[in-house]
Amino acid sequence: GQVEALVAERTQALHASDERFRVAQEMSPDGFTILHPLRNKNGEIVDFTWVYENKTIARINGTDPEEVIGKRLLDLFPTHAGTSLWETYTRVADTGQRQTIEEMYVGEIVSRPTWLRLIVISIGEDIAILAEDITDRKQMEEERKKSEERLKTAERMAHLGSWELNLVTDVLTWSDEIFRIFEIDPTQFAASYEAFLSAIHPQDRAAVNLAYKQSLETRSSYTIEHRLRFADGRIKYVREQCESSFSDTGQALRSVGTVQDITESKLAEKTTLELNLNFVTFLEKTTDFIYFKDQEGRFRFCSQTMADITGHASWRDMIGKHDLDVFPKETAQIYQEGEASIFRDGVPLLNKVDPFYDRSNNKGWFSTNKWPLFDRDGKVVGLFGISRDITAQKISQEVLQQSLNDKQALLMEVHHRVKNNLQVISSLLRLETRRSTHAETRSVLTDMQVRI
Repeated sequence: GQVEALVAERTQALHASDERFRVAQEMSPDGFTILHPLRNKNGEIVDFTWVYENKTIARINGTDPEEVIGKRLLDLFPTHAGTSLWETYTRVADTGQRQTIEEMYVGEIVSRPTWLRLIVISIGEDIAILAEDITDRKQMEEERKKSEERLKTAERMAHLGSWELNLVTDVLTWSDEIFRIFEIDPTQFAASYEAFLSAIHPQDRAAVNLAYKQSLETRSSYTIEHRLRFADGRIKYVREQCESSFSDTGQALRSVGTVQDITESKLAEKTTLELNLNFVTFLEKTTDFIYFKDQEGRFRFCSQTMADITGHASWRDMIGKHDLDVFPKETAQIYQEGEASIFRDGVPLLNKVDPFYDRSNNKGWFSTNKWPLFDRDGKVVGLFGISRDITAQKISQEVLQQSLNDKQALLMEVHHRVKNNLQVISSLLRLETRRSTHAETRSVLTDMQVRI
């Protein structure tokens, strides 16, 4: 090959003219070394001696090209024995077969971490090593690998895959994350537009296909959300984005895009919508007075019953208003005074009975509980209240109390009259006792006085 010819040429030049060879090698950007194998009596290689090295490899090794000649390899680099490099040297010396390896050397073997591409060939009894410093290329490869790994990690964390379609060669490439999103084994199935379409929910398939075709016709990018349906009936939601590049003549050359799994956010959004719907239904159907206020005392939400007693057609019309905007001044001030401690101290207000007036100006009564609402820092940012109309109960209690008061008054009157009558009877008995001359009669009358 070309390398063998180059090494042979350099070796021949060495034998023909040491001076010309040395000049050529010193100008070479690659390292060049000639080693002579030392064998024991059994013909086994036990070491190598330096025949020649140029300045490039000497700089990498941290050796002196003049002083190293005749030195043993293992004397300078004792840990060399048993390494893959040692095995390569001995294999070439024994078999004469060319070997190529790429290895990184640090510490004893080289003065700095260095990647070398070594081509080792046999030249008679010696071996020649052509060493190319590929450190920069390896570092670039390593950075590219790290960049690819970071991209894969980012795609995996964001559930975002990327794809590229070469419209000239019709070659489609998917990132690993797209295979994961579509749950396709890349070792079993290659990326294809048909596989992509087959995974799309049948009801969304036409829209997705149309969006891509129209983007090519209009030379514009597009974003579309659609569903994926799997064999077991599961559904995923994805957001797809795509843009294409075109030649000067308008030919579509390449399409690139992303596919993001948005299933979690879609389900969360669906759950939120359902909760909002349930919350609105609750506000519109509850018979209690429910309300949320911000730290300024403005209504954020309230039940329809609250809107009804204040003359509003919808509870939404109450949003942003204060108590003074919807209640008579007298009752609004009562509410605000009660809520002051909630905003100031962050303590709930429980079982408080407050008056209210409906839109016909009829007075009623609330049984009210109010709780503070806090932000993440523990600051009061609003309140939540539930008030229940206890007007009928209040009236019943008042009627009952009046009835009890009336009964109490009647009992007092009866007691007073009976007491007066008994006092009269007692006086008469005392008088008769004094008049009677009969001892037995006086005893009976006295006993009657004691009983009264």
